[in-house]
Amino acid sequence: MSQTYTPGAAPPPESDSGKKIATCFGIGCLTVLVVGVVAVIAVMAWTKKAVGDFADKYTSDDPVKIEMPVLSDQQVADVSTRFDEFKTNIAAGNATGPLRLSETDINALIARHPDFSAIAGATVASIENDQLTVDSSFEIDKLGIPFPGFIADRVSGKYFNGSITVEITTIGGQPAVFIQNIAAGDTPIPQVLIDSLKTENLLQNQNSDPKMQKAMEKIQEIKIENNQIVVTPSAP
Repeated sequence: MSQTYTPGAAPPPESDSGKKIATCFGIGCLTVLVVGVVAVIAVMAWTKKAVGDFADKYTSDDPVKIEMPVLSDQQVADVSTRFDEFKTNIAAGNATGPLRLSETDINALIARHPDFSAIAGATVASIENDQLTVDSSFEIDKLGIPFPGFIADRVSGKYFNGSITVEITTIGGQPAVFIQNIAAGDTPIPQVLIDSLKTENLLQNQNSDPKMQKAMEKIQEIKIENNQIVVTPSAP
């Protein structure tokens, strides 16, 4: 399988709104693992001992290999074309129908589309029972998270190898992602912590961004339906 992909025609330049929308239903939702890690640490990091416990139980000295399903060049080309056309039409206010992304579509974009290069090779997605699970292996130092000093020292050089299962929906015209389950390797995160996070919209900070709010005016709804991510544009 070829490891390079060039769309048949380069998409026209994107507006800021187009980029924000792409992030909203693309990278922003699929890197929810990163936000989940921050949330778990924030809940647990009341003391240095708690941080040490987190580092010992839920991080690793080494990454794990993320197994991406075999994808054909045609599969990648087809979904990339649909994805790019939808972004372009949304930015221009011309989108008339929803974008539907299956599990295979999402993984094709992760593996080979330039918009997802930041997580290529480190993330694979699956959808079951209308919930998205993201399995990832990230070096914590490279996530760009401004941890306090004692937390940064304790997790320096460590990897978070785990999975997060989320629900994706739209509330009040804004995208929302809610944690349903978290696991680090074979170690489940304590249920009390998961329960405390289930009511927190992981995209809440992004939703307060004026550019994101402007972009979302062009989106009517984001949801998972029939095991597909469905992004429905607002009426032109």
